[in-house]
Amino acid sequence: MTTPLPSTPRSPQRRTVRASTVAFVLAYPALVYLGVTHWEVERVGLLIAAGALVAMAFAVRAAGGRAVARVALPFVPAVIVGLGAGVLGSERLLMALPVLVGVCILAPFALSLRPGSTPLVARFAAVERRARGATGELSPAAAAHCLRFTRLWAAYLLVNALIAGALAWLAWVDAWFVHTFVLGYVGMGVLIVWERIVRPHDAELEAVEGSAP
Repeated sequence: MTTPLPSTPRSPQRRTVRASTVAFVLAYPALVYLGVTHWEVERVGLLIAAGALVAMAFAVRAAGGRAVARVALPFVPAVIVGLGAGVLGSERLLMALPVLVGVCILAPFALSLRPGSTPLVARFAAVERRARGATGELSPAAAAHCLRFTRLWAAYLLVNALIAGALAWLAWVDAWFVHTFVLGYVGMGVLIVWERIVRPHDAELEAVEGSAP
């Protein structure tokens, strides 16, 4: 029995949405840290809210149609937290932003584990295979691998968000920064590399065979 791959069309609009999201995710950590340690919290909070609105505008304009709500949703927590920190001048609220971003990243992994849904890692595998011109379905070993790593990613992101939230509440700025913006990203890198190392070989062979006419 094999697992069908979901349809994942590629388009300039999708690339624009992804670029807007990545640009914001890469920029906000430095703003949060500088806002807590050197700059005025109010000013940085409003700057983050404005940056999130700009990134959201680019993403929404590129997506259009029914996808507007889906692409706008990840930016909403940054807008709300940024405005709240800007108005209240709360360092804890500003430090809570990475927690909310982490939850937004966690949500697609967790929701894809519902019965009848395609695990998110399987969707990533579908994109990669189509980029190589492969067709067909995932083998049982590959499907089990994707399900296992989707669960692992969901668990990691949940624990990561809980630790970041606790450090933000305690206002341990240095520990919070190291965990959130160093150890957290290192852990993600380790998971990505580990997944590539242990990926079933038959999935790679199947992708090659599936590309044959």
